[in-house]
Amino acid sequence: MNRPPGPRGSRLTGNLAAYEQDRLGFVLEQTNTYGPVWSFDSRTVVAAGADEAGEVLTRPEFVVGTDHLHREMSVSKAQRSHTRSARMLGLRPSAVTGWTSRITATIESSLSGWPDEIDVVAELRRLTSGLGAALCFGEDAATMVEREQELFAALTPIAGSAFRMPRWVPWSAPARTDRANRELESRIQTLIDRRRTGQAAASDDILTLLMTPTGRHGELDDEPLRSALVSTWLAAQSSPTAGMAWVLLDLARHPEARELAAQGLEGTRAVVQESMRVHPPTWLLERTVAEDTELAGYHLPAGTMVKCSPYLVHRDERYFTDPERFRLDRWAPDGEGTRAPRFAYLPFGVGARVCMGMAWSMALMTNLTHLIVRRFHLRELPGATWFPDPGRELIPRGLRLGVVSGTAG
Repeated sequence: MNRPPGPRGSRLTGNLAAYEQDRLGFVLEQTNTYGPVWSFDSRTVVAAGADEAGEVLTRPEFVVGTDHLHREMSVSKAQRSHTRSARMLGLRPSAVTGWTSRITATIESSLSGWPDEIDVVAELRRLTSGLGAALCFGEDAATMVEREQELFAALTPIAGSAFRMPRWVPWSAPARTDRANRELESRIQTLIDRRRTGQAAASDDILTLLMTPTGRHGELDDEPLRSALVSTWLAAQSSPTAGMAWVLLDLARHPEARELAAQGLEGTRAVVQESMRVHPPTWLLERTVAEDTELAGYHLPAGTMVKCSPYLVHRDERYFTDPERFRLDRWAPDGEGTRAPRFAYLPFGVGARVCMGMAWSMALMTNLTHLIVRRFHLRELPGATWFPDPGRELIPRGLRLGVVSGTAG
């Protein structure tokens, strides 16, 4: 069979050890060596080119598997359709626009409590967790936040792994995850029961949309309802946290970013877009081959896992000159980013399974960026150490920034 080429690795661990030593460096090196499609191992292929990644993300034979909780595939196709439709309804751009005042007020309240030095990821995670809880549970959000953070912490070692361990292997991380997930779902179930019996009023939230019967699917069962809420809540805070963390670093590093963001919405969007090009929070997207197929002339048997990497696609010099540089002119009306082909810029994926939280993430990031430059100067701290951590999302692990009052100008 004509499989994609790739590094052989060691006999015992394959390419895993080299990958874990420097994930980003490893995938960049192999892409430069083997081209836009290459094999990580006998079961996994990487689609690193824009056209190839676009095919994987839009062709029907490449399907989405389970999430990190291994829950989505346990419900029926009709139930999955119901939950996705309801969540997309709650996260559509027009619905997110209705949240603008609440997003702004929450961010303003958070910023008013910022000290002179912040742990960037931790500070942003508190902010996005609260907003995500309000999105999912409305007036009942406050009772959920603590358990969600426990589950997110429990997921970190799983989501950060190159491969998922089988559920039957008795190691501690899945047990911890199951425990945290059960506790969170128990609280969600209590709220569902209260809503069903009229003890708690319906609210402007995702839970209400999920509980609303449809003519096509009827009323959703409790299990897929709980699963959809946990997945939505985690997603509503994970990618925005990572994306905003990189934006804050870029505001601290690049005075021109602060100046452009202070000019209004278009400038703010350009800052966010370029930050997400250089450091896409979702740096790997995963699909599974449902039936034997071909990609770029290579045979892929059913069951093959295909990893698409926006991080690699965004570094294609055919579309982005000097791709490692942070350059805001890419997003001018005639800039190369604005003119780039459809699949050359993929911070939220593309196609039917594009990230349903795209509008939510952009609303959080653009609002936060605009409000920060109105209030603060951010600065890197001398001697501080941090590193880009490509785990569940690509985040600046350990990043701390100084916060100085004063507007951009």
